[in-house]
Amino acid sequence: MKRRTLLCAAALAVAFAASPAQAERIKIHLWHAMDSGLGEGVKEIVKRFNESQDKYEVVETWKGRYRVVLNNTIAAYRAGEHPHIFQNNETGFLTLKLSDVIVPVHELLEKEGVTVDLSAYLPPVVDTYTDENGRLLGMPFNSSTPIMYYNRALLRQAGIQAGATTWQEMESQIETLKEKGVVGANGKPVCGYAFSGSLWADFENWSAIHNLPYASLANGRDGLKTELVYNTTQVKGHIERLARWLKEGHAAFGAESPVDWSSGAFTKFANGNCAYWAGSTASHARVEANVKFDWNATYLPYDAAVTDKPINSTIGGAALYVLKGFSDEEYAGVAAFFNSLTSVETQKYWHKKTGYVPITKQAYEQVKAEGYYESHPTMELAVKQLLRLEQPTENSRVPRIGNFENVRIALEAELREVWAGKQDAQTALDNGVRRGNEILRRFEKQNQGKI
Repeated sequence: MKRRTLLCAAALAVAFAASPAQAERIKIHLWHAMDSGLGEGVKEIVKRFNESQDKYEVVETWKGRYRVVLNNTIAAYRAGEHPHIFQNNETGFLTLKLSDVIVPVHELLEKEGVTVDLSAYLPPVVDTYTDENGRLLGMPFNSSTPIMYYNRALLRQAGIQAGATTWQEMESQIETLKEKGVVGANGKPVCGYAFSGSLWADFENWSAIHNLPYASLANGRDGLKTELVYNTTQVKGHIERLARWLKEGHAAFGAESPVDWSSGAFTKFANGNCAYWAGSTASHARVEANVKFDWNATYLPYDAAVTDKPINSTIGGAALYVLKGFSDEEYAGVAAFFNSLTSVETQKYWHKKTGYVPITKQAYEQVKAEGYYESHPTMELAVKQLLRLEQPTENSRVPRIGNFENVRIALEAELREVWAGKQDAQTALDNGVRRGNEILRRFEKQNQGKI
């Protein structure tokens, strides 16, 4: 009797383990750069997907900022210990396209029977992550653009009722704040602009909305022989203005941290010591969590001496890329997860939680129809700014150049000398172009014949 009982128990255990509901799920590993409130949003999206079915389990892991995620992924790939999916920002498109280590998302989805309707996405999103044949290379995920946040309480002390439209108006407002003796929370004269040295906001997007080129050959879209040309444009005047503001006390410098999303500039703004701060629309969650004063936001200011009609800003944020080396079953899980990411409900949740723009037109229209922007007007600023033109111009598209992050780093180093008062703007831009073009020529040589 005892033996029969044990045999029955063993049989039941085998049957139970083999039942579909209890079968071990196929794990899909995702490495990402989202922490704090943004990380909470990723965890919730993953949780919802995992609970929606019982075949796959997405395992998300935070790996640091975009540059850190990329470096960790490269090391893991070489060791054969890489994730299925990793997150990389808009600067990595061309490098990843020519790397021969990723599975194009369009190809993956179509193989799994998922229809890819590019017309369903916001045009700047499609433009950023599709190749020359109009096929998605990475799955658009967190899409953003910079806007200008401001301390409404400080401005009102000086009788100013709205944020600046132009850089000239912003300078006038800062001068008014000082003339009227407005002080920050620290009791010292208000600093005006909390400046982080962000190339994305104060250089690349400044150039985009003024329709100025960053590089030749349609901002790099027409081939690997592209050369940087930003040292020949009116962005020089903006760099000179920022340097002058720092010298005159109209701005306070606080460099971004290379390892996380915090920055000295944001801290100066959040502490109530500065009137303005330019940050991603995805900073909404961070602003709401850390800023205790009355704040608001507006579009990126434009330079009235350059244009009277700014055009669209560019997409920032990142896409999710799929690496080679996994089974068909695992790729089916990746496709299922990506399919859920683009659902209207997921996009609405992500947008409201973080401030990132909804990547599909349907999600945006539904949020708008629900009246959400009537009570949260700053959340729509980014979408409107991105959609100023139905299709971006050559100059208002994200530059598509190889090793873009290293090109950025070279210019950042030169501009730090400007912010420190040790180098003039033109010299910094010329040096940035020279160093950047050397990087582009090495990339061209390494990838000759691939494009």
